[in-house]
Amino acid sequence: MSNKGVRAFIICIFVVVLLFIVLPLGDRWMIICPFHQLTGWDCSFCGGQRMAVSIMQGEWVAAFNYNPLLFCASPLILVGVVRLLFLDFANRHPRLTLAVLFTDRALLVYLIILLLWGIIRNIFNY
Repeated sequence: MSNKGVRAFIICIFVVVLLFIVLPLGDRWMIICPFHQLTGWDCSFCGGQRMAVSIMQGEWVAAFNYNPLLFCASPLILVGVVRLLFLDFANRHPRLTLAVLFTDRALLVYLIILLLWGIIRNIFNY
């Protein structure tokens, strides 16, 4: 694992510990969304913290209800994090790490999906 991978691994462990121990204590510990504060609209990521806490507590239905798009994308995000942590392995075995999911074109598609989700969830108040 490279230095970048070690740092990313430490950050991931810190985030997991934070989500598992601190955030379930209540909303006062949640990071406030600046987009929501300025506009009153939900951004594409609103509900993501509560979703992550619900997933870690095994509350799958609640996690889905907080942010369905992020919930469905969680496996892809997990693959991306693992790929980042084991970048050397990914470079040697691109087929095993689903490298096609992380091309520039794929990332552009993800950005468009996020923008559309942000619009749809505010139009239909999801």
